[in-house]
Amino acid sequence: MDLYEHLVEEYLTVFDHLAVVPQFPVLFGEDWRPRFHETPGGLTWAAYPDFLAIDARNRLAQIVEVTKSPGPNQVRNLAGRALADRARVEEYVRWFTPDSSQIHWRFFVRRERVDTLKTELEAGGLEAAITSLEDVFDKLRDRMP
Repeated sequence: MDLYEHLVEEYLTVFDHLAVVPQFPVLFGEDWRPRFHETPGGLTWAAYPDFLAIDARNRLAQIVEVTKSPGPNQVRNLAGRALADRARVEEYVRWFTPDSSQIHWRFFVRRERVDTLKTELEAGGLEAAITSLEDVFDKLRDRMP
């Protein structure tokens, strides 16, 4: 986990009061059933979102991705990966958190890339919460003693 991901994790736990699982493993076996762990030669598909954030009180699971890159291509790649993996990742999260009635996607990117990401995701039919990393930094800075 890099520094930016660590700061986002702090933000999610301190301000949003979420339980956070970093580098959340989304694993499907040869039979296309969800798995808790990797088995040698037994995985058909895997993805590792930066976090799974769980709001137990509101029965909400958030799939969280973070990119610190200021380049537009990395943001487009992130959107493309999220859109391509969406159905399988959401299926796994529903299995992993059966008490969650809602699944949302949430992204943290550089301020100058928020609009690019929003456009890419909306074009693919995904509504997501997008927060700038700079807003995270500002809020954490203001909270520090």
